Amino acid sequence: MDPLYRYKHIIDDRPDKIKFTQASIRQLDEYGLCMLDVAIFLNKENCLRAFEAPQTKPLVTKEGFTYTDHLIFENEKIFKKVFSRCKRAKDNGWIEQKKLFRGVYFQEDIERKNHPKIEINWIGDDLGYGVFAAEPILEHKFIGEYVGVVRKKPFFTKENYYTMRYPTLFLGRREMMIDGETMGNFTRFINHSAKPNLELESVFISPFTRMIFTAKRKIEPFEQLTFDYGKLYWKKRKFKDI
Repeated sequence: MDPLYRYKHIIDDRPDKIKFTQASIRQLDEYGLCMLDVAIFLNKENCLRAFEAPQTKPLVTKEGFTYTDHLIFENEKIFKKVFSRCKRAKDNGWIEQKKLFRGVYFQEDIERKNHPKIEINWIGDDLGYGVFAAEPILEHKFIGEYVGVVRKKPFFTKENYYTMRYPTLFLGRREMMIDGETMGNFTRFINHSAKPNLELESVFISPFTRMIFTAKRKIEPFEQLTFDYGKLYWKKRKFKDI
């Protein structure tokens, strides 16, 4: 049986077909999902309005960009495919123990969005905006989760500057990506540096992979936050460095 069948009415965005309470929409199933999560991941507006939970406030769009603190799956097909692949990877023991441990370690920070105080400032026409520390940040501190629209990686069209590979099977395949061009949070403004002060890593919080930033060292106030985009990123893009 399809493990997501129980969420059929949420996937169809039909809250009128669901009997729920504020407790039941947060009740986790054996895969780590709940009704509220499914509605958020798929941005099901009717269900989100009906649930009336603090996490379900409308997404704010300004100048073509929509701010969200959550991963948003492009459609139900992508959601089901990623869920199936991550479940298979976990069931078969393909996920590194480090990713599982780090997921548990940072789970509360990720779910509560416990990022340090930051500022987004304009740098110049070449780099655009950048993210700066507004308080001291300790080494290994959680900075934020990279979010956006989860979709398939294009094979024949050029990727934009805000895409990031999204691992699902943990076997080297990178068919999926997170696209933060038109939807995301402050992490999309973190610039590249060959000497970065942040580290990007994938962790597993059932039932999905999460891409997070942590501090490589102590970061002082007013210092720009950066990470190394990697050679693959610059392979088909114009190089930019701070």
